[in-house]
Amino acid sequence: MMALEDPLDLAQTAIVRVADIASLLGVQYKRPICGRLGAELLLVADYLDTAGLDREERLRLRISKLLRDVERICTVRTQRTYP
Repeated sequence: MMALEDPLDLAQTAIVRVADIASLLGVQYKRPICGRLGAELLLVADYLDTAGLDREERLRLRISKLLRDVERICTVRTQRTYP
C-alpha cells in the first residue's frame, strides 16, 4: 500500500514546478508576466516550507483551493481565431 503524500508537501512541490515552468516561459517568450508569476509562486512555496505549526492547520484548510488555483493556471486554453 502506498503512503499518502502530505498535502502541504504536494502543494509545495507542484507550486515550485509551476514556478519553474512559468519562469522558463517568461524567458523563452520574453513575457515578463510569466517571470513575475514564477517569482510569486516561489514566494508561496517558500512560505509553505517555513510556515510554523501554528499556521500549518490553517494552511491545510486552504490547500485544496490553492491547488485548484494552480491547476487553473496550468490549464491550457486554446483560442480560436476566426477570419
